[in-house]
Amino acid sequence: MRIAIIGKLFASIQITSAMGQERFIYYLSYLLAKKGHEVTLFASSDSRIEGVKIIPVIKKNFWKASRNPKKVLNCEAGRAYGEREALGYLKTLYYLRNHTKDFDIVHDNSDNFEILGLHKFLVDLPLMSTLHLPPYYLATLNKMTVEELGNYYIAISKKQKKIAKKIKVFDVVYNGVDLKKFSFSEDSKERLSWIGRIDPYKGLGAAIEVAEKAKVPLKIAGPIYNEKYFREEIQPRLNKRIRYVGELSGLKLKRFYKRSKAILFPVRWEEPFGFVIVEAMACGTPVIAFRRGAIPELIVQGKTGYICPKDKVPSMVKAVKKLYSMSDRNYKKMRVNCRKHVEENFSVNKMVENYENVYQKVINDWKVKNK
Repeated sequence: MRIAIIGKLFASIQITSAMGQERFIYYLSYLLAKKGHEVTLFASSDSRIEGVKIIPVIKKNFWKASRNPKKVLNCEAGRAYGEREALGYLKTLYYLRNHTKDFDIVHDNSDNFEILGLHKFLVDLPLMSTLHLPPYYLATLNKMTVEELGNYYIAISKKQKKIAKKIKVFDVVYNGVDLKKFSFSEDSKERLSWIGRIDPYKGLGAAIEVAEKAKVPLKIAGPIYNEKYFREEIQPRLNKRIRYVGELSGLKLKRFYKRSKAILFPVRWEEPFGFVIVEAMACGTPVIAFRRGAIPELIVQGKTGYICPKDKVPSMVKAVKKLYSMSDRNYKKMRVNCRKHVEENFSVNKMVENYENVYQKVINDWKVKNK
């Protein structure tokens, strides 16, 4: 197939990309090209993927321009970037309009539905959009009619499809992780871990409460997105047993997962997927989470971790104690189960295979509708 992929213009897309959406686009583009597809990626000028043709539609992405993405919605630089980004997506549409015969399908990963919604007036090609957005952004789409949207929408979980409500979701494809990057370990250290964006929605306060009540050490990692929350709610509770180690990537991130007895995931919102969960399980580490969003689709109860009633800290404490009371043999079996579960359902190769199938289904459907 000849596939046009519209990338997120927030940061460069390359092998070193650390953010979830950019990493998703990198693996999707790279593995599709490796499988023999002709892949063209519309992205920032500093994007690089082996075997993929890059069409630069924005010279300098926001990450490179400011190095301060946390303020993107609140500063002049953020507004200026938004204008450049919109122009980049318009350039993409006009390129596709003038090169329609070069492609079989367009896969949008921009999250810019207002701009990309114009494709039906400009581009005579099937266009599908993956819904990378969290539920509160989907509310905007829910207010628009199917005729206004026009795209083929792909959800990243069944829960997200359900939340989308009025959006006509064509199919569901789970995200995937690189099993080589997140390799398996049978053993761990006797500590819990929490990792993610540090803001109230991710539930770090609840994770600390669980560790305190279960009387086990907790190691915390991730970027601080809400300085006030960290300073007032988290920092005063740090000590020798509750430690913050900063933002991690590469080998340090892999070791963090591998050495964790379990990852706590007490999110306070309807998480549409949860990369942390599958990355941890790929390393063999079970996850203990609140029942929110797509979590029941990712964790197998009692086999790869525990799912607790949402916001019920005592239930999570009980799950932690149950995990720590396991025999060494049963705990190692759970770690093996975690790895196997990800191998079978959430690898990047499985993700790309599923997208290949969806591409063909979309092309076939579009041809029938446009006879």
